[in-house]
Amino acid sequence: MTEEICSACRFYSFAYRPGLGQCRRNPPVVLPFEWDMSAHSAEPIPQVASHTVFPVVDEEDWCGAFEQRHNAEGLGEPVKEADIPLQIG
Repeated sequence: MTEEICSACRFYSFAYRPGLGQCRRNPPVVLPFEWDMSAHSAEPIPQVASHTVFPVVDEEDWCGAFEQRHNAEGLGEPVKEADIPLQIG
């Protein structure tokens, strides 16, 4: 039996430096943020935007939602950074 750690989970996705990735068990979290564009205008212009993020986890982390990674040949490989679509907005 494989150890139930994030890097062996079907929801783990390599996305950062070695040893860190994203947990894609749930949809990304929306993080709203504001900034003031007044420096570029005579009138205050508040700007509001958002960014979505998946939780960043260590490959050795674990949780209660572990599901073994599988593919047609058996155990699968984690998704590589190049396979992750760029998230904008």
